[in-house]
Amino acid sequence: MTDGGKITFEVATSLALICFALGYWLRKRESAPQNWPQSKGTIVTSEIKSQYVGKGTNELLPVIWYKFTHEGKEYVTDHWRIGNFSIGSREDSEALTKKFHLGRNVTVFVNPTNPEKSVLEHSVTMMSWIPIGFGVLFSLFASLPLILER
Repeated sequence: MTDGGKITFEVATSLALICFALGYWLRKRESAPQNWPQSKGTIVTSEIKSQYVGKGTNELLPVIWYKFTHEGKEYVTDHWRIGNFSIGSREDSEALTKKFHLGRNVTVFVNPTNPEKSVLEHSVTMMSWIPIGFGVLFSLFASLPLILER
């Protein structure tokens, strides 16, 4: 392998490993709430907020606040999912505010180390697949010097 090919292989392999590690960490973080203690809560705010994102465009975001009691203390928070990631489309926002409508009784997955960061959902999102996808691309790129030498 040439020096340039070796450097390409090492850099691409390192980037692939970093991406895979990040994807694994995100997936682990997003699925962690399924093992947290649960509490009953109530939705106290469920609305759609318009947020300016630049170049004359707005993004519609769901705003979900809920209250719950954990170990004798009442909490009010808006963390409906790890990261509160939302696409910003009207359809997604409306679906979420309909699902978590005002007054609805919900199950809260209580973060044992920080109850204010508790969540209502614990599913793994596409966000964790993005770095994994980049990891695959970097892995393919890393293999190019090996393929081209043959």
